[in-house]
Amino acid sequence: MLEFDFPETRVHVEDYEVQKIYEYPKYESNEMIEQFMVLANESVAKQFQKYPFLYRVHEKPKEESVQKLEKTLENFDIDFKFFSSSSAEFLDLLRQIKNHPKAKVIEKLVLRTLTKAEYKDKNLGHF
Repeated sequence: MLEFDFPETRVHVEDYEVQKIYEYPKYESNEMIEQFMVLANESVAKQFQKYPFLYRVHEKPKEESVQKLEKTLENFDIDFKFFSSSSAEFLDLLRQIKNHPKAKVIEKLVLRTLTKAEYKDKNLGHF
């Protein structure tokens, strides 16, 4: 599981106008809920893999997006090359940049490189 450490943002709207944008505090309970959600998704996928079902899938990132990320990382003096664009490589990258002064920005760039989750009738795996 890839773990990102940037803050979540909330937007307060009244009368169709943005009144305030603020950082939503991150609690240990948020992390626990995220882990439970992942475990629940994995459990459901295993239980129903033999039957027609809708699966929540994250396909592998597009090669073009990964190459763009590698180029962008160079601007932050980070020399990181992907060989298979695996989730393990992305996890290695996140660990490598953890103490970088611009870690939160880089994490968002990494997140934007990944494909969005979709629901499909075929179990294409979970990147």
